[in-house]
Amino acid sequence: MLRSVAVLLMLFSLFSLTACGGGGSSSSAVTSSSAISGAVSKGPVTGALVDIYTMTPNGAKNTFVVTSSTPTDIYGNWTVTIPAGIAGPFIAISRGGTFTDEYTGIAGVTAPAMKTIWDGTATTAPITPLTSAVADAVYSYAVQNNTNVSNAFTAVKTNLSTQLGFDPITTPVDNYAYVAALTSVSASSGTSLIGIRAGIAKMAAGLSSNADVTPPTITLPSNITAEATGLATAIATIGVATATDKVAGMVTASNNAPTTYPLGVTQVVWTASDTYGNIATAIQRVTIVVSCLNSWVNTTWKNITSLIIS
Repeated sequence: MLRSVAVLLMLFSLFSLTACGGGGSSSSAVTSSSAISGAVSKGPVTGALVDIYTMTPNGAKNTFVVTSSTPTDIYGNWTVTIPAGIAGPFIAISRGGTFTDEYTGIAGVTAPAMKTIWDGTATTAPITPLTSAVADAVYSYAVQNNTNVSNAFTAVKTNLSTQLGFDPITTPVDNYAYVAALTSVSASSGTSLIGIRAGIAKMAAGLSSNADVTPPTITLPSNITAEATGLATAIATIGVATATDKVAGMVTASNNAPTTYPLGVTQVVWTASDTYGNIATAIQRVTIVVSCLNSWVNTTWKNITSLIIS
C-alpha cells in the first residue's frame, strides 16, 4: 500500500512541476554541413527568401528546416546551408520578392511562391515555374501510384525530361530549350503560373489533359486546449473540417481523432481526397494541460493525503 502511495506521490509531483513552471529540457546544436544554391526566377526574382522543409513519404511539405540568410540578389541567386543529420529529400519554397514580367515588361511585379525538390545530389537547385510543376507532379504521382517520394521524383523527372528534351530541375531559365518549352506550354495552358503548373504536371505524371492534379483544400477547426479530467480526457467535439476541390466542389474530410486524449499535445490528422486520387492532409492540435488549480489533480491529491494520514 505504502509503495503504491509513493508512486502516486511521484507522479503528482511531476504534474505539479509541469503545470506550475518547474522542470525543463535542453537541446544541442547540430553542426552545419550541406549548402544548396540556385536562382529564383520567373524573370529573376529579387528580394525573395527561400524556406527549406523535409518531405513526407508521398512528397508533401513536412518539417521546417532553415531559411536563406539573405534575400535573393538582382539575379535571383540564393544559398542555404542545411544542418547535418537531417535526412532529405528537401523541398525549397520561395516567398516574397519582385520580378519584371517577361510578357509585359512591367517591373516590380510581386513574385508568386515557387518551389523545387532537392534530392541531395544536384549541384544547383533553380526555383522556377517548371520546378514548381515537377514538385506538384511528384506529390500526385506518389499518391496515385502508392510509391515514395524518391521513386516518384525519379519517374516524374525522367518523364518530363524526355518530353521537354532537358532536365527541368537543374536547367537554368536562360537556357533556350527552357524558354521554348515554357512558351509551348503557355500556349495551351495559359501564361499564369497556375496554368503552367497544371499543364506541365499532367505531362510529367503521364495524365490525360483533363486530369486533375490538385489536392483539395482543407479548412480546419480551431486548435483546442483543455484541462485534464484524468490520465485520459474525453473531448465532446473537436469541430468539423471542411474540404473543397476545384473539380468536385465540396468533399468529405475525415480524421484519426482518438476517443480520449492523453496529457500533452495530440495531433489530429484530417484527410480529404478527390476522384483523381489527389490527397490533402492538415493537422489540428488538441492540448490537454494540468494547471495548478486543476480539480482532478487537487481532488486526487486530497484523497492521497487522506490515505496517508489515515
